[in-house]
Amino acid sequence: MTTPLFSGFDLDKHLNACTNEALIAVQGLDRDHIQQADVAELEEAIVSEYERDAPRLLLDRICMLEPEEVSVDVSRHPRYAPPMRAGRRVHVAGSRHTVVVPFEGDARLLLHAPNRYTSNPPAAKLVGNELHFVYDLTPVDELTSIKPDYENRLKRINDYLAATCAQVGEYNRQLRARVRSAIEERRQRLLNDVRNVAGLGLPVRRRNDVSVYSPPSVRRKKPVVRPNPNRERHSPEPALPVDEFEHILRVVENLAIFIERSPRTFSRMKEQELRDQILVQLNGHYEGDATGETFSCAGKTDIFVRVDRREIFVAECKFWTGPKGHIETLDQLFSYTAWSNVFLAVVIFNQNKDHTQVLGRIGECSKEHKFFARRLPDRSETHQRYIFRHPQDPDREVEVAVLAFHLAR
Repeated sequence: MTTPLFSGFDLDKHLNACTNEALIAVQGLDRDHIQQADVAELEEAIVSEYERDAPRLLLDRICMLEPEEVSVDVSRHPRYAPPMRAGRRVHVAGSRHTVVVPFEGDARLLLHAPNRYTSNPPAAKLVGNELHFVYDLTPVDELTSIKPDYENRLKRINDYLAATCAQVGEYNRQLRARVRSAIEERRQRLLNDVRNVAGLGLPVRRRNDVSVYSPPSVRRKKPVVRPNPNRERHSPEPALPVDEFEHILRVVENLAIFIERSPRTFSRMKEQELRDQILVQLNGHYEGDATGETFSCAGKTDIFVRVDRREIFVAECKFWTGPKGHIETLDQLFSYTAWSNVFLAVVIFNQNKDHTQVLGRIGECSKEHKFFARRLPDRSETHQRYIFRHPQDPDREVEVAVLAFHLAR
């Protein structure tokens, strides 16, 4: 599936969030450990975890995959003039040619918008650390016709990466200085506390501090190893990383496609039963706390990622009932939204036959919502993205993914 690049949250917001996480990590270090460990080692451990590596295209390794046989939609092909009927698509046997562009660096940064951008960002299929440009050609199309297109895409992507690289480089430079300053300030503050208490002449009894952790239920990758403290840490507000948000949506999309292709199994299910199918899949991807599931439901159709009794991801699973029902679904979704929530989702199952028209109506009525700010590029025909003003803070934004799937009766 082709993905619009450089069109998600602002890169500055992402990097600012990374800086805040690094500073929280400094405050979470064990007090005895931070006073005894080498400052340079602590600095390097924190920085190595939170610094970012801007992507770089490996232009000398560009290649093509072997051609595939595919069915090509020629309903709007200029060199074909098939007899058209309302709603009918015409296909011919063709071939798929894929240009592969490897890259180094953090793939997640390809999804964030740098300071310099256009209203029409480039797109590609993101496969690991490769960009795939996919072209489906008919027998009358010349293979050489794809060269101007992929060369233009490469130029546009490199222009975006130049802006991204500049921002990330400045972020990395400032991150090291701020982490070192935070470590030294905390060491000095702790030293002052010890001196002040000693001046009272009273014996000191240790107390158990509140622990700090990154939410285990939403982290799939093993974090960079830091100096091992002997005691528990202070607890920050849990947050959902962008890549985990995208992964959650991919899990839901894959399940929904399976549901679309198996109407006999799922067509008679109610909203709650379809929601439970999603929960089963999500819990298969994420480990939660030992006392309960990571993904839980509240009410009839709500889906939560819950960490330490806080909901950091919220979604609604609904049947399509029309524009009014969609507005009510958004209202219900926003009613659960805490200030810390910046990623939300609506999963819609449409049992009507006019699915293309329903997709259009979703876009129209979403723009009419009182919190609507702007529409982002669609991820696919059935995956729309929007930015809404946060219901708890008009100066804060929340990204909402709307996934709509056809469920034949």
